[in-house]
Amino acid sequence: MKLARILTGLGIAFSLVACGSDDLSEDESQQAFAAALSVGTLGGSEASLSVEDDGSFTFGCPGGGTAAFSGTTDDNGERFDWTIRYNDCVSSGLTINGSINYSGEVMDDGTTFDSSFVMDGVLEFSGEIEGSCELDVRYTTSSSGTNVTFDYDGSICGYDASIAGDIDAG
Repeated sequence: MKLARILTGLGIAFSLVACGSDDLSEDESQQAFAAALSVGTLGGSEASLSVEDDGSFTFGCPGGGTAAFSGTTDDNGERFDWTIRYNDCVSSGLTINGSINYSGEVMDDGTTFDSSFVMDGVLEFSGEIEGSCELDVRYTTSSSGTNVTFDYDGSICGYDASIAGDIDAG
């Protein structure tokens, strides 16, 4: 499914971006963001298949709590515009609260795969890590064959998330 491919690519790409904040050390920021992204990826895959007529889906987080997805996904899965609300959502030993807006568009003609996304919002973390993380990221990816090109701009947890490059996965 296209959305699963998108979300997997997002996880790989964000692992290339360092993040940190006044509240969290760089390592804590990376761990916190990975926990939130994991829920977004798992829940997003289910949401794209299960969105109710009113545009909502509630994902049960791995350790308790919920992540409520609301918004739209087109019939082809090529465009989406969601708000994800984390409600005492427990993932990787962290309790997550807050919300992010997450929208994107994907074009896949069988030989090339192009995508663009926007993610912004504020998440609060408690448990093994205490603090908040503001997200304001815009990014594009393009792939053809085994080559992937990516371009990120914005900030994650108060740090510059600007990075661009090419990866040959062959």
